[in-house]
Amino acid sequence: MRTIFALFDGYAEARVAVEELRNQGFRVDAMNAIILADVGRGAMDVNASEALGGRTLHGLDRMLATEHPVHLPPVGAVLAAGELANFIVASAGSPDAEAGLVPALVDFGIPQDTAEAYQRGLIDGGLLFWIRAEDERASEVRGIVQQRHASRVVAYP
Repeated sequence: MRTIFALFDGYAEARVAVEELRNQGFRVDAMNAIILADVGRGAMDVNASEALGGRTLHGLDRMLATEHPVHLPPVGAVLAAGELANFIVASAGSPDAEAGLVPALVDFGIPQDTAEAYQRGLIDGGLLFWIRAEDERASEVRGIVQQRHASRVVAYP
């Protein structure tokens, strides 16, 4: 298994990438995303109350629509979707560890400079996305997210 990380400048590009990944058979429960709460809420096609009212959501909108904002030092209020995203956000705010997204990502195995770039990207309104995929499909994931203008695309074992 590989974990492929990507930073998107905007929600729209990330939404399309997630849909393309779904269309290629990648499971949403293997996907994770972190975005500033205000940016995410403003970019979604519907809000959570509309989603609960019967409108079917897919992909990234479904992942984030019912998430509640959580404070992520020093980024601010974020929406985190996915088991690993929630774990990293919780770790970043833990009083038992050095607070912040960068140390949490470094603890996860991300190089310092890449973790700093991801944090800057989030602060600037971007979306941090990652997915767990079989080794033989990692290059397929990379290709899809790069076609949608993701930056800092990296894969880790």
